[in-house]
Amino acid sequence: MTYRAFNLHVILIVLVLGGAFLCFNYWVNIYGVFGDVSGKSYSPLGGGTTEYVFKYLFSYNYIPRNFDGLMIGSSITDNWDTSRLNNVKVYNASLNGGRIADAKQIVDVVLKYRPNMLIIFVIHPIMTQPSSFGVLEKGIWAALGSLELFRAYYLKLQFELGFAPQEFNSFGQYDFPEIRKKWNETNVDISEGTFDEYRLLVEHARYSGARVVGLISPIAGPLFKKNREAYRRYYARMRRLFKPWEPIIDLNGPEYDFTDGTHMSRIGARQAIDAVDLQLDAWMSEGLPMSCHS
Repeated sequence: MTYRAFNLHVILIVLVLGGAFLCFNYWVNIYGVFGDVSGKSYSPLGGGTTEYVFKYLFSYNYIPRNFDGLMIGSSITDNWDTSRLNNVKVYNASLNGGRIADAKQIVDVVLKYRPNMLIIFVIHPIMTQPSSFGVLEKGIWAALGSLELFRAYYLKLQFELGFAPQEFNSFGQYDFPEIRKKWNETNVDISEGTFDEYRLLVEHARYSGARVVGLISPIAGPLFKKNREAYRRYYARMRRLFKPWEPIIDLNGPEYDFTDGTHMSRIGARQAIDAVDLQLDAWMSEGLPMSCHS
Protein backbone atom coordinates (compact mmCIF):
# COMPACT_ATOMS: atom_id res chain seq x y z
CA MET A 1 0.00 0.00 0.00
CA THR A 2 1.36 3.38 -0.96
CA TYR A 3 1.64 6.25 1.49
CA ARG A 4 -1.14 8.09 -0.37
CA ALA A 5 -3.45 5.07 -0.28
CA PHE A 6 -2.80 4.63 3.44
CA ASN A 7 -3.78 8.25 4.12
CA LEU A 8 -6.95 7.87 2.10
CA HIS A 9 -7.90 4.76 4.07
CA VAL A 10 -7.32 6.57 7.37
CA ILE A 11 -9.39 9.55 6.24
CA LEU A 12 -12.19 7.24 5.07
CA ILE A 13 -12.24 5.37 8.39
CA VAL A 14 -12.33 8.64 10.35
CA LEU A 15 -15.20 9.95 8.22
CA VAL A 16 -17.20 6.72 8.58
CA LEU A 17 -16.69 6.56 12.34
CA GLY A 18 -17.41 10.26 12.72
CA GLY A 19 -20.59 9.95 10.67
CA ALA A 20 -21.68 6.92 12.68
CA PHE A 21 -21.07 8.83 15.90
CA LEU A 22 -23.14 11.78 14.71
CA CYS A 23 -25.96 9.47 13.60
CA PHE A 24 -25.89 7.72 16.97
CA ASN A 25 -26.14 11.03 18.83
CA TYR A 26 -29.00 12.11 16.58
CA TRP A 27 -30.81 8.82 17.23
CA VAL A 28 -30.32 8.89 21.02
CA ASN A 29 -31.32 12.59 21.06
CA ILE A 30 -30.45 12.95 24.71
CA TYR A 31 -31.18 16.69 24.67
CA GLY A 32 -34.43 16.42 22.69
CA VAL A 33 -33.26 18.85 20.01
CA PHE A 34 -34.06 16.71 16.97
CA GLY A 35 -37.39 15.68 15.46
CA ASP A 36 -40.87 15.91 16.93
CA VAL A 37 -40.59 15.46 20.69
CA SER A 38 -44.17 16.51 21.46
CA GLY A 39 -45.52 14.50 24.37
CA LYS A 40 -42.11 13.09 25.27
CA SER A 41 -40.32 13.58 28.59
CA TYR A 42 -36.71 14.67 29.04
CA SER A 43 -34.90 15.49 32.27
CA PRO A 44 -31.51 17.04 33.03
CA LEU A 45 -29.03 14.45 34.28
CA GLY A 46 -26.98 16.56 36.69
CA GLY A 47 -26.56 19.89 38.43
CA GLY A 48 -24.14 22.76 37.85
CA THR A 49 -22.92 23.23 34.30
CA THR A 50 -24.62 19.98 33.24
CA GLU A 51 -28.02 21.33 34.27
CA TYR A 52 -27.28 24.55 32.40
CA VAL A 53 -26.36 22.72 29.18
CA PHE A 54 -29.42 20.47 29.36
CA LYS A 55 -31.89 23.29 29.96
CA TYR A 56 -30.25 25.48 27.34
CA LEU A 57 -30.45 22.74 24.69
CA PHE A 58 -33.99 21.84 25.79
CA SER A 59 -34.95 25.40 24.80
CA TYR A 60 -34.46 24.61 21.09
CA ASN A 61 -37.17 21.97 20.81
CA TYR A 62 -38.31 20.15 23.95
CA ILE A 63 -39.54 23.20 25.88
CA PRO A 64 -41.32 25.08 23.05
CA ARG A 65 -43.04 21.87 21.85
CA ASN A 66 -44.26 20.74 25.26
CA PHE A 67 -44.75 23.80 27.46
CA ASP A 68 -46.75 27.03 27.43
CA GLY A 69 -44.63 28.86 29.97
CA LEU A 70 -41.16 29.27 31.39
CA MET A 71 -39.99 30.20 34.89
CA ILE A 72 -36.49 31.66 35.09
CA GLY A 73 -34.67 31.89 38.38
CA SER A 74 -31.69 30.62 40.36
CA SER A 75 -31.26 27.84 42.92
CA ILE A 76 -33.84 29.73 45.00
CA THR A 77 -36.61 28.35 42.77
CA ASP A 78 -34.81 25.38 41.20
CA ASN A 79 -36.60 22.90 43.47
CA TRP A 80 -40.09 24.28 42.81
CA ASP A 81 -42.22 21.71 41.02
CA THR A 82 -44.08 23.61 38.30
CA SER A 83 -46.03 20.47 37.37
CA ARG A 84 -48.27 21.49 40.29
CA LEU A 85 -49.54 24.50 38.30
CA ASN A 86 -53.02 23.58 37.08
CA ASN A 87 -53.98 25.91 34.23
CA VAL A 88 -50.67 26.46 32.45
CA LYS A 89 -47.83 24.04 31.68
CA VAL A 90 -44.66 25.81 32.83
CA TYR A 91 -41.08 24.56 32.54
CA ASN A 92 -38.81 25.41 35.45
CA ALA A 93 -35.72 26.82 33.73
CA SER A 94 -34.18 27.96 37.03
CA LEU A 95 -30.48 27.21 37.30
CA ASN A 96 -28.52 26.26 40.39
CA GLY A 97 -26.04 29.14 40.55
CA GLY A 98 -27.70 30.92 37.65
CA ARG A 99 -28.20 34.64 37.11
CA ILE A 100 -30.22 36.73 34.66
CA ALA A 101 -27.46 36.57 32.02
CA ASP A 102 -27.64 32.77 32.12
CA ALA A 103 -31.42 32.77 31.89
CA LYS A 104 -31.24 35.13 28.91
CA GLN A 105 -29.67 32.47 26.70
CA ILE A 106 -32.58 30.10 27.40
CA VAL A 107 -35.28 32.76 26.98
CA ASP A 108 -33.79 34.07 23.72
CA VAL A 109 -33.92 30.62 22.12
CA VAL A 110 -37.40 29.71 23.41
CA LEU A 111 -38.90 32.97 22.12
CA LYS A 112 -37.65 32.21 18.60
CA TYR A 113 -39.94 29.19 18.52
CA ARG A 114 -42.74 30.22 20.93
CA PRO A 115 -42.90 34.03 21.13
CA ASN A 116 -46.24 33.93 22.97
CA MET A 117 -44.91 31.98 25.95
CA LEU A 118 -45.77 32.91 29.52
CA ILE A 119 -42.47 34.01 31.10
CA ILE A 120 -42.28 34.11 34.89
CA PHE A 121 -39.35 36.30 35.97
CA VAL A 122 -38.18 35.47 39.48
CA ILE A 123 -37.30 38.65 41.39
CA HIS A 124 -34.55 38.02 43.92
CA PRO A 125 -31.23 39.81 44.60
CA ILE A 126 -29.29 36.77 43.44
CA MET A 127 -30.73 37.20 39.94
CA THR A 128 -29.15 40.64 39.56
CA GLN A 129 -25.65 39.54 40.47
CA PRO A 130 -22.92 38.83 37.87
CA SER A 131 -23.26 35.70 35.72
CA SER A 132 -21.96 32.34 36.91
CA PHE A 133 -21.72 30.21 33.78
CA GLY A 134 -20.81 32.48 30.90
CA VAL A 135 -21.86 32.14 27.27
CA LEU A 136 -22.56 28.82 25.57
CA GLU A 137 -20.96 29.24 22.16
CA LYS A 138 -21.53 25.82 20.59
CA GLY A 139 -25.30 26.09 20.60
CA ILE A 140 -27.23 23.17 19.18
CA TRP A 141 -24.05 21.51 17.88
CA ALA A 142 -23.23 20.49 21.45
CA ALA A 143 -25.97 17.87 21.06
CA LEU A 144 -23.99 16.15 18.29
CA GLY A 145 -20.52 16.23 19.79
CA SER A 146 -19.03 17.87 22.90
CA LEU A 147 -17.42 17.03 26.21
CA GLU A 148 -20.74 17.73 27.92
CA LEU A 149 -22.40 15.16 25.67
CA PHE A 150 -19.95 12.48 26.79
CA ARG A 151 -20.59 13.48 30.39
CA ALA A 152 -24.34 13.21 29.77
CA TYR A 153 -23.92 9.65 28.45
CA TYR A 154 -21.83 8.76 31.51
CA LEU A 155 -24.49 10.16 33.87
CA LYS A 156 -27.28 8.41 31.94
CA LEU A 157 -25.47 5.10 32.32
CA GLN A 158 -25.08 5.69 36.07
CA PHE A 159 -28.82 6.34 36.46
CA GLU A 160 -29.82 3.33 34.38
CA LEU A 161 -27.52 1.04 36.40
CA GLY A 162 -28.88 2.43 39.66
CA PHE A 163 -25.62 3.99 40.80
CA ALA A 164 -27.04 7.52 41.04
CA PRO A 165 -30.50 8.97 41.76
CA GLN A 166 -32.48 10.98 39.21
CA GLU A 167 -32.84 14.38 40.90
CA PHE A 168 -34.69 16.19 38.07
CA ASN A 169 -38.17 15.72 36.70
CA SER A 170 -39.41 16.43 33.17
CA PHE A 171 -40.62 19.90 34.24
CA GLY A 172 -37.07 20.95 35.18
CA GLN A 173 -37.43 20.69 38.97
CA TYR A 174 -34.15 19.93 40.74
CA ASP A 175 -34.98 17.94 43.85
CA PHE A 176 -31.63 18.61 45.49
CA PRO A 177 -30.82 17.18 48.95
CA GLU A 178 -32.05 19.13 51.96
CA ILE A 179 -29.10 20.30 54.04
CA ARG A 180 -29.99 22.43 57.02
CA LYS A 181 -27.16 24.78 57.91
CA LYS A 182 -26.41 28.23 59.22
CA TRP A 183 -28.50 30.94 57.62
CA ASN A 184 -26.60 33.24 55.30
CA GLU A 185 -27.60 36.72 54.25
CA THR A 186 -27.96 37.65 50.57
CA ASN A 187 -26.30 40.76 49.21
CA VAL A 188 -29.20 43.11 48.40
CA ASP A 189 -27.12 45.57 46.40
CA ILE A 190 -27.97 45.78 42.69
CA SER A 191 -25.23 45.45 40.09
CA GLU A 192 -26.08 48.11 37.51
CA GLY A 193 -24.87 45.98 34.63
CA THR A 194 -27.01 42.98 35.55
CA PHE A 195 -29.97 45.25 36.33
CA ASP A 196 -29.82 46.51 32.75
CA GLU A 197 -29.59 42.91 31.49
CA TYR A 198 -32.72 42.07 33.49
CA ARG A 199 -34.56 45.13 32.16
CA LEU A 200 -33.63 44.38 28.56
CA LEU A 201 -34.70 40.75 28.86
CA VAL A 202 -38.12 41.72 30.25
CA GLU A 203 -38.54 44.21 27.40
CA HIS A 204 -37.44 41.64 24.83
CA ALA A 205 -39.94 39.08 26.14
CA ARG A 206 -42.72 41.68 26.19
CA TYR A 207 -42.20 42.91 22.65
CA SER A 208 -41.76 39.37 21.34
CA GLY A 209 -45.36 38.78 22.37
CA ALA A 210 -44.74 36.86 25.59
CA ARG A 211 -46.99 37.22 28.61
CA VAL A 212 -44.78 38.59 31.37
CA VAL A 213 -45.21 37.87 35.09
CA GLY A 214 -42.97 38.96 37.96
CA LEU A 215 -42.48 36.62 40.92
CA ILE A 216 -40.99 37.93 44.15
CA SER A 217 -39.67 34.78 45.79
CA PRO A 218 -39.87 34.84 49.59
CA ILE A 219 -37.07 35.83 51.93
CA ALA A 220 -36.84 34.09 55.29
CA GLY A 221 -38.70 36.21 57.86
CA PRO A 222 -35.79 37.00 60.22
CA LEU A 223 -33.51 37.97 57.33
CA PHE A 224 -36.19 40.10 55.71
CA LYS A 225 -36.87 41.96 58.96
CA LYS A 226 -33.15 42.53 59.52
CA ASN A 227 -32.78 44.21 56.10
CA ARG A 228 -36.35 45.38 55.58
CA GLU A 229 -35.53 48.78 54.08
CA ALA A 230 -32.88 47.39 51.72
CA TYR A 231 -35.31 44.77 50.43
CA ARG A 232 -38.07 47.34 50.02
CA ARG A 233 -35.81 49.56 47.93
CA TYR A 234 -34.75 46.57 45.86
CA TYR A 235 -38.30 45.40 45.17
CA ALA A 236 -39.51 48.94 44.43
CA ARG A 237 -36.85 49.34 41.76
CA MET A 238 -37.47 45.89 40.25
CA ARG A 239 -41.23 46.44 40.15
CA ARG A 240 -40.72 49.40 37.85
CA LEU A 241 -39.50 47.02 35.14
CA PHE A 242 -43.01 45.65 34.73
CA LYS A 243 -46.00 47.32 33.08
CA PRO A 244 -49.20 47.99 35.06
CA TRP A 245 -51.02 45.12 33.32
CA GLU A 246 -48.26 42.62 34.08
CA PRO A 247 -48.96 40.73 37.32
CA ILE A 248 -46.38 40.62 40.09
CA ILE A 249 -46.78 37.77 42.55
CA ASP A 250 -45.30 38.71 45.94
CA LEU A 251 -44.78 35.67 48.17
CA ASN A 252 -43.26 37.59 51.07
CA GLY A 253 -45.46 37.59 54.15
CA PRO A 254 -46.34 33.98 54.97
CA GLU A 255 -43.64 31.94 56.65
CA TYR A 256 -42.11 29.18 54.52
CA ASP A 257 -39.78 26.42 55.61
CA PHE A 258 -36.16 27.30 54.71
CA THR A 259 -33.11 25.09 55.04
CA ASP A 260 -30.49 27.85 55.12
CA GLY A 261 -32.37 31.15 55.04
CA THR A 262 -32.22 31.28 51.24
CA HIS A 263 -33.28 27.88 49.89
CA MET A 264 -36.57 26.26 50.80
CA SER A 265 -37.17 22.73 51.94
CA ARG A 266 -39.37 20.45 49.85
CA ILE A 267 -42.34 21.45 52.01
CA GLY A 268 -41.59 25.16 51.63
CA ALA A 269 -41.12 24.86 47.87
CA ARG A 270 -44.43 23.02 47.55
CA GLN A 271 -46.19 25.73 49.57
CA ALA A 272 -44.63 28.45 47.39
CA ILE A 273 -45.56 26.94 44.01
CA ASP A 274 -49.10 26.27 45.26
CA ALA A 275 -49.36 29.96 46.19
CA VAL A 276 -48.19 30.87 42.67
CA ASP A 277 -50.82 28.52 41.25
CA LEU A 278 -53.60 30.30 43.16
CA GLN A 279 -52.47 33.71 41.90
CA LEU A 280 -52.17 32.59 38.27
CA ASP A 281 -55.58 30.89 38.42
CA ALA A 282 -57.15 34.10 39.73
CA TRP A 283 -55.67 36.26 36.98
CA MET A 284 -56.51 33.81 34.22
CA SER A 285 -60.07 33.29 35.42
CA GLU A 286 -60.62 37.05 35.48
CA GLY A 287 -59.25 37.34 31.94
CA LEU A 288 -56.80 40.05 32.85
CA PRO A 289 -54.36 40.86 30.01
CA MET A 290 -50.78 39.78 30.64
CA SER A 291 -49.26 41.17 27.47
CA CYS A 292 -49.31 44.42 25.53
CA HIS A 293 -50.46 42.21 22.61
CA SER A 294 -53.50 40.84 24.49
